[in-house]
Amino acid sequence: MIRDQELADLCRTIGRDAGLSVTVGGEKSFIAPDAKHINIAAMPMTPQGRILAVGLVWHESAHKLYTDFSLGGPGPGLLGSLANIIEDARVDRDFIAQRPGSLYDTELLDDFYAAKGSMTPANEAQALCAFVMGQARAQLTSISSFDADMQKGRAMLSAAFGEGLVRQAQVICAEFPHLPKARAGTHAAKELARRLHDLFVQAAQKPKPPASPPKDSSQPSTEEPGAQAKPQPTRHPTGNGAPADLPSPEKCKAHLLRQAAETCMGDRAQAILQELDQLAGKQTGTERPFVPELPLIDRAQPLACVDEALALQATAGLRARLYGLLQAMKNLPVTHGCSGKRLDERRLHRLALDDPRIFRRRQPRVDVHTAVCLLLDASGSMNRQHRGQGYIELASLCAYALHRALRGLPGVAVWSAEFSKAHSQRFGRDVEVREICGWHEKPSPALFGRRGLSNTPVCSGLWAARAELLARPEPRRIVLLLTDGVPSDTPGAVADTSLRLEKDGIEVAAIGIKEASVQRHWKNHQVIDDPSQLAQAMFHILTTLLTTRRHSAA
Repeated sequence: MIRDQELADLCRTIGRDAGLSVTVGGEKSFIAPDAKHINIAAMPMTPQGRILAVGLVWHESAHKLYTDFSLGGPGPGLLGSLANIIEDARVDRDFIAQRPGSLYDTELLDDFYAAKGSMTPANEAQALCAFVMGQARAQLTSISSFDADMQKGRAMLSAAFGEGLVRQAQVICAEFPHLPKARAGTHAAKELARRLHDLFVQAAQKPKPPASPPKDSSQPSTEEPGAQAKPQPTRHPTGNGAPADLPSPEKCKAHLLRQAAETCMGDRAQAILQELDQLAGKQTGTERPFVPELPLIDRAQPLACVDEALALQATAGLRARLYGLLQAMKNLPVTHGCSGKRLDERRLHRLALDDPRIFRRRQPRVDVHTAVCLLLDASGSMNRQHRGQGYIELASLCAYALHRALRGLPGVAVWSAEFSKAHSQRFGRDVEVREICGWHEKPSPALFGRRGLSNTPVCSGLWAARAELLARPEPRRIVLLLTDGVPSDTPGAVADTSLRLEKDGIEVAAIGIKEASVQRHWKNHQVIDDPSQLAQAMFHILTTLLTTRRHSAA
């Protein structure tokens, strides 16, 4: 069940099942060359945006699962258009069979493009595409959105080439239901597209002659009964001897072959990407900062182990205090009642004062489970030294100790990540957020040993934390951010992002290492001048949050 109806989280949930990484952000939508990653331009969840974005993710998930990319692309012109149309319908059939719920979104997308007239033919090559589209969608997915375009394409083909070509195309299309499933069907789909393309090219070699003007009835006819009338010369021939008002067979042939070479129709993914970019471009300046984004989250690679013994020794007292405070918060103050099993001898004298409440009661407090995201600044400035030790080393040490401490608390789930731009071998592109330790993982000293990299993309870290937290069942959600520099995001972006997280019920706290800018962005903050105070600051600010009951969570 999808918990959050925002576009970023909706597409992320859909793509996760198929192993497709989906990001939302920026002003351009694109699909990675390997078809393993989709980026959707940042935009709010409008009805049209939902149809397009969800349809795109469903469709590309189907291609990732059932298309054999080793065979290459569909090709250019009419052949590529036909291959796209047939393969799209085939993978949608397989995907709907495995995930029946996707039929609803796929049909909405077909209805959208049918109403827009994207498959309405304007020439003979497009007529064949429209005819094949209607046949493929109806036979493979049982969706009849393009029936009107299919009938128009059929009429245009019959007028240009005769009913014989339509019957031959119908015979080829009758093989659609027999296309193999999974990746084995890609080659068969391309073969059917090639046969349809060859049928059109052969017909273009001998186009149906256009009807001639009515002849004078006084002229004797030498044609056989039922034979087609041959074009008659007019009184005003052109310079090359061809009739002025009727095209010559050679011109018709060249025109049709040019159509076959230039036709580009039925590429659903590219059409959706263009629509998404247009929707993103319609946002006003006041709307864009509050639109949720979804950055790509990579997996952090082991670098250098933190000293586990040193981390636990340095934070032993802080962890014990955190445990004690949280344990004390689990019980309400002692009260007294008129009945019970624990007699309070100190209140027996109350009976003489007509107060029968002499039994002690201690009721457990209802726990409010909490999810915590720890965000570690891994910018280049974190490599600065303090007493022979880098800021990043101190921060990594404290983050490891805090993650381990929180993981041991009942009712508390924790997730740790770093934010800074670096090239990802896994995705083949720059990634700004890397997961250090997941929700259900045991913290590893090897993963928490980090180093400073490049910039300080605070917004990317916050959007990633938001996506992780909104997918959690805990009713209370907290982000603890550690940074030593000014964010590299555009002015005002951090404040807008933080407001969006607050609107979603997420608390954000920040610690600045010799950096007072955290005061401008977050109410819960602490600035330390000595990096050696970092452990105490981290535990203090998180203890305050965990032991303070919010009105919404109480």
